[in-house]
Amino acid sequence: QTKESSEISEKFLKKFSLPYLITESYDDTHSLVCYIVFKTLHKNEKYEKAAFFCKKALECEALRSNSLCNSAMNCLVKIGQYKEALDIFEKMRTVWNVELNHMSFTIAINAMSKIGSLKECLTLFEEINELGFEPEYEQRKTVALNTLLGACLKIKETQIKGQKNEKITKSDTSLALDICQKASLSGIKFNSITYGTIISILSQGGKFAESLSLFEESISVNMIPELNTMNFALTKFAESGSGSIALNFFEKMKGQPVKKFASV
Repeated sequence: QTKESSEISEKFLKKFSLPYLITESYDDTHSLVCYIVFKTLHKNEKYEKAAFFCKKALECEALRSNSLCNSAMNCLVKIGQYKEALDIFEKMRTVWNVELNHMSFTIAINAMSKIGSLKECLTLFEEINELGFEPEYEQRKTVALNTLLGACLKIKETQIKGQKNEKITKSDTSLALDICQKASLSGIKFNSITYGTIISILSQGGKFAESLSLFEESISVNMIPELNTMNFALTKFAESGSGSIALNFFEKMKGQPVKKFASV
């Protein structure tokens, strides 16, 4: 509590762009330290260790910002604590009165998809469309759309494997196409991940001609899916005995600059 230590503390806080807490409360000071440790661990992808510190940091109202809440949700999703992440989302909009943005909704949709709550995913996605259409949000809405489509794909995989989930309602191929149609009408732009995920859903649902047609469309707009996505489609064609479509699809693949990193 010397003058020297106070000056060092102030410089430290400014360096980390933290809110400066003028308080004698041990709890607030402890939360601030936890905030610093959490942000450091989260940035370095040490999610298991970071989760402990984020929960303590969130106890301090002065630190409870949109940025911290979103980072905390993301951290908890990374380690499989989906319900805990959704609990933060719910507190943001009710108890804490912390502003929600597109990233908040996208992380919540991702968490919902992990526990098979497709109906809730759809509800959250519809809420995103009510947040405005400012240009800076266009890319974030595309990310949210891709997250929702990824949920449809994962839940459908679960159904095919015969794993029952009572929270799953309608999650077939037609639902994914309906989502895309509504998204397109609302002005949300598709990217290569969007096209790739829809192609995977169509292929998995036995809509092989539609999958090929969409692949041709993705080429025409220069939104070519990733290699893993196209291989997945080819595998589904082969499993069903649709050899002619598989060969046609493969011929169109050969001339494309395919990105060789993992699909979403």
